[in-house]
Amino acid sequence: MDVTKSREAYIEERRQTEGERKARAAEKLKDHQYNCLVKQPDVEVWRCKAEGTTAYAFDIMMTRFGIAVLGDIGDLTFSVGLGYGMSFLAGDDVTYYLHTKLNETHKKRVFSTTLFRQVLVSSICRALHDECSEEIWDTLPVWAQDADLVRGSHWQEFRALTLTHRRNLDNGDDRWMHWDDLFDDAERIGFTEEAHQFMRDNAKVLCLGEEWYEHCITKTCDSLYSQLYMINHAAKAIMAQADQVAA
Repeated sequence: MDVTKSREAYIEERRQTEGERKARAAEKLKDHQYNCLVKQPDVEVWRCKAEGTTAYAFDIMMTRFGIAVLGDIGDLTFSVGLGYGMSFLAGDDVTYYLHTKLNETHKKRVFSTTLFRQVLVSSICRALHDECSEEIWDTLPVWAQDADLVRGSHWQEFRALTLTHRRNLDNGDDRWMHWDDLFDDAERIGFTEEAHQFMRDNAKVLCLGEEWYEHCITKTCDSLYSQLYMINHAAKAIMAQADQVAA
């Protein structure tokens, strides 16, 4: 796979994930009705729920000071107010823009094994780009020759490469032996604090640099994305409903 195709595959994967999140939100809210409870110049409140049940029911409240969503899907507040309006919640950029405007206390993050492994492999690949024998470099896959293409899914493939070069006693590069040993330890790590200690203690060997702590090894909770996509779906439905009334 060449560089262009690898990047295209990554973009397509992101689009697919976004499509799946939208579909799940639509399924959960398929029977929801949207009723305006309050509409004043400085306050607007909408109730989003299906008839006869409170499953996934929530209220959207907008004031000049902020936007709050409260209900069965959980409680979230945003740092923008009524001036941004329903169109803000209905925007197309959910994972970045909508998430960015969340109050900091709601930006829940969890340890990501995938990102942790991506950091380790990409850091080593950057080092190999600067210092690697031509014999080994020519055997590396395209993604390993461009650290920006490294993904956590490459972990097992890179582990196999590491083992191969560790066993080759003729290449004279004992870094592969150290990397292979440390990768065994890395596979047992399951939370952020443990990963940070591992990165700190082995920053030099793993080519992480003195600012190893700047590497991102956490991700936004899937449950938070689920909340945001349900809010986004409801906001789109409310705006479509308003357009129908206006017509």
